[in-house]
Amino acid sequence: MTRSSRFSTRHAGGFTLIEVLVALVLGLFLIAGVIQVYMGGKRSYNTQEGMSRLQENGRIGTFFLQRTLRQAGFYSSPGVDPNSIFTSALPAVFGTEGGTQPDTVTVRFQGGVGMTDCFGSPVAADVLPTNTNVFSLSAANATTGLRSLQCSVNGGAPQPLVEGITDLQIWYGIDTTLSDTNSTANRYVTANNVSNWAHVKSVRIILTANSMTAIDVGKAPREQAFATTIALRNRI
Repeated sequence: MTRSSRFSTRHAGGFTLIEVLVALVLGLFLIAGVIQVYMGGKRSYNTQEGMSRLQENGRIGTFFLQRTLRQAGFYSSPGVDPNSIFTSALPAVFGTEGGTQPDTVTVRFQGGVGMTDCFGSPVAADVLPTNTNVFSLSAANATTGLRSLQCSVNGGAPQPLVEGITDLQIWYGIDTTLSDTNSTANRYVTANNVSNWAHVKSVRIILTANSMTAIDVGKAPREQAFATTIALRNRI
């Protein structure tokens, strides 16, 4: 074999244009598959994160309301008629009907061992005639439209408790048959239909939470209503 023939054999290998094009197409398919897997994982992560945030906001907001409402009407003054502490002017529970806006609820109780305000701060006995906690929702954010569950203590400025709340609706369970001895609610009404706050035996709340970010592509953030009924054990 001559030297020139060895060179021609050596240069005969390599890829043809068709082989290169096939390889490029296969590579593009592979990249597209990787992108699809990545996007699917990202959507799954966003869904889980959004739903977790929604559940967390709703449950924490409900917890704050439950904890304080259960304390309504508690009194630590010995030998004192509780009706002289929680009067018609200063009832243990009082609410306002918001109509198309969120409702508010005011909770009063005396301090004592294990008693806390809506922020979780201990309330000592006999520091004040009553400790007053007012739950409401903040004004809607101008950008997101979302609100926060907030609370004020003894006339102080409202402080946020949990964000991502869009609505708070409250019904009051009243005992319309005072002649019986069970002291349980047999009718639920809105605040503007309560004629005597001393007859309120339980409170039903519906707190609507928001995921705060879009979970589904091209759609608005999800919302979920959290409903619970709290018995006012100090008023039964």
